[in-house]
Amino acid sequence: LLVEHWLPWRVILGGDLKRVPSYIIGVLALVLPLSGLYWHWSAEPPEWPYAHLAALWAVIVSGGCAVILAYLFDNLVLKLAQLRDLQEFHAQREGDCGGTAED
Repeated sequence: LLVEHWLPWRVILGGDLKRVPSYIIGVLALVLPLSGLYWHWSAEPPEWPYAHLAALWAVIVSGGCAVILAYLFDNLVLKLAQLRDLQEFHAQREGDCGGTAED
């Protein structure tokens, strides 16, 4: 999910990735590996009877956490960029005035 979150979709598609295809891609990122695990378990069943359910919930919870962390990180990067821009603006403004803000 994290790779898909930061994949350069605009470069790949020549435009923005629409909401519905992004959800489909995200769900596939969760379901395909889980399907592979279930397929493996069809040949060699796990000893624990609730392994399938535990694997399903592990995928759901970890996927949700990954998405939340990705958006929090994006927000942090955006806020830091805005802070840097604001600092540059104030530094340029002080330079244009020929003094400091305290003058």
